[in-house]
Amino acid sequence: MMAGHIVVRFNISAPLQVTWRTATQAETPDASAGTGDGHSPGHEVIAWDPENNRITYHITTTPNGNGPSWSYYAKRSTDVAEKTAHTRGWGNENFAYSYAFWQYTGSAEASEIRCVADFEMTSFLADERPANAAPRPTLRMTM
Repeated sequence: MMAGHIVVRFNISAPLQVTWRTATQAETPDASAGTGDGHSPGHEVIAWDPENNRITYHITTTPNGNGPSWSYYAKRSTDVAEKTAHTRGWGNENFAYSYAFWQYTGSAEASEIRCVADFEMTSFLADERPANAAPRPTLRMTM
């Protein structure tokens, strides 16, 4: 397996409040931006808990250069007071685990988004499965 740790920072020429609102507004099932439902193509909302600022998606990526697309689940929780978000991904055999953290900081003039992601890739990708590999498990989720 191969573990990864990524830290990315984005500097934005917009006030912190605008950056935070824009980043989190799309996380409501009735948001009206982009795809008409506020979510990126391939992001299906399967659970929304507005009281605890949590949303769960089923995500299907655009097919890669070899043709297949990936499908997985992601649960995102936001902390409005701290202006942070945490995401846990699961349901994709290519990853043993996947976690991400976002921190929004700044002022009335500019803002920064810091993203820290930790993950571990499994020993083979979906399109490189050995011929004798066990069948892929079916994920069943109960909310």
